[in-house]
Amino acid sequence: MSGLTANSSESLRVAALAGMGLAVLPTYAIGADLRAGRLHAVLPGWQPIGGLADADTLYAVYLPSRHPAPKVRALIEFMLEKMGDVPPWERD
Repeated sequence: MSGLTANSSESLRVAALAGMGLAVLPTYAIGADLRAGRLHAVLPGWQPIGGLADADTLYAVYLPSRHPAPKVRALIEFMLEKMGDVPPWERD
């Protein structure tokens, strides 16, 4: 038995929607499908080991300095306000 391997979350999403099996996907890629009942979380508390563990995390990367530039700080504050503790794709 062989599995489907893809480097595209959209390809894996389509395969899961077609009933081809289980897929490990970030919630931002399938949030609407979860809410609509098209897909279901099988192991909701499980986190994969390796590179996908932080797939749902948004990072602000900027040059090290004592104070980020005002426009960088404004973007970070805007994203924190919009995203909050629960990202929009995981909200009901």
